[in-house]
Amino acid sequence: MNSHNSYRPGFLGCFGNRSPRMVLGLLALSLLSSASSGCAKGALWRLGYLSPQARQQWADEEKIAKSWPTVRSEMSALVDQAKASSPADQQRVAARLAEMIQKDDRVLVRLHATQLLGELTPAVAMSAVAAATQDRESDVRVAACRAYGKMQTEDALTQLNSIMQRDEQPDVQIAAVRAMGQFKTPRAAQLLKYALESEQPAMQLAAADSLKSITGQKFGNDIPKWQEHVASLGPVDNTVITSSVNQASHDQPDEIRSFLETVKR
Repeated sequence: MNSHNSYRPGFLGCFGNRSPRMVLGLLALSLLSSASSGCAKGALWRLGYLSPQARQQWADEEKIAKSWPTVRSEMSALVDQAKASSPADQQRVAARLAEMIQKDDRVLVRLHATQLLGELTPAVAMSAVAAATQDRESDVRVAACRAYGKMQTEDALTQLNSIMQRDEQPDVQIAAVRAMGQFKTPRAAQLLKYALESEQPAMQLAAADSLKSITGQKFGNDIPKWQEHVASLGPVDNTVITSSVNQASHDQPDEIRSFLETVKR
């Protein structure tokens, strides 16, 4: 092995074997993030292992409180234990994660809590994931869509339909459309009619990908073909779905509060 390539001293050592172009790109990203935020918590702060500033910050935090890597490890261990335990234990863990999503100021904590909910059974995680759908950060709401996709229940599909139509951020809407592709049911395909008729090309293409997964049809990116195929599946029961969507949209906060009050740590 070439000795010049196997050893990278100093700051560049933290970038491993990445190419000089990638290193320069990451450095530029770090500088832009620092300039815009006035501190070291730019884009590289989220990646952490690429940012010496973030690693040093975590070490400093560990002296006075638990740092993010420690919190993340403990959260994951808690969920791993719950998955091998009783439904009551899973419910207590879900309640704890929902509390983090509602109260923790750290985006990474809320994001990881939402991701972990997708590993629990739908019966205990549904109400907790509903808390994440109300988060102010779109990344957390995207994670909620993915958690619903793993559940593959009718209630989860109804929630995704609501997010697809009501969320104000296109990336969250698209995440909901993609998650709906995990439901291999005619209803999921019929609900994607909304995305096919969107004015956003990205939404239409995401719907085409999901419909390919659901139906097995191979129309590629031919949106008119997909629209024709979905129309051939017949109408959705609009009364049931509208009622469910409205309930999901307006009653979630009360549902979450009730969930947290009845399930104690």
